[in-house]
Amino acid sequence: MPYSHFLPPKPLPIVHFIFRPHKVCDLLLPRALSAALQKCPSFSPPEPDTIPYSVWKRVHLTPPRPLSDLLGLLSKFRYHPVSMNKANGMVLDKPGNPSYDSPASFRVLVLLQTVSNIPERVVASRLSLIGRLLKLVHHN
Repeated sequence: MPYSHFLPPKPLPIVHFIFRPHKVCDLLLPRALSAALQKCPSFSPPEPDTIPYSVWKRVHLTPPRPLSDLLGLLSKFRYHPVSMNKANGMVLDKPGNPSYDSPASFRVLVLLQTVSNIPERVVASRLSLIGRLLKLVHHN
């Protein structure tokens, strides 16, 4: 029996506003993207976009810097496209369990698109830095 009728596709949201640049905006500079890409594994599991980080690392090294231009504009306008929110979920069993009868015996691994993980890593590092500077996060 197909499961598609249990999970019908969601309609795309209708955008009723005009995007304007944010007044106080830290652009995603090539230096920040380079630092985020260094932490990414070159070969990752298959994700919805099927583009490994090694491709984004090469794209980032091209002279016009298309990756920083594209992601910088998204950051400037504070916009995260719906198409970048797609994810693959994989259910893995936890090893060593005597029984796999309960849902607690499994782990869900969610793989987001690689291109959306790059600016998310930059923002996460900025937030952790701000949290440490304001002493909102414990130093350990």
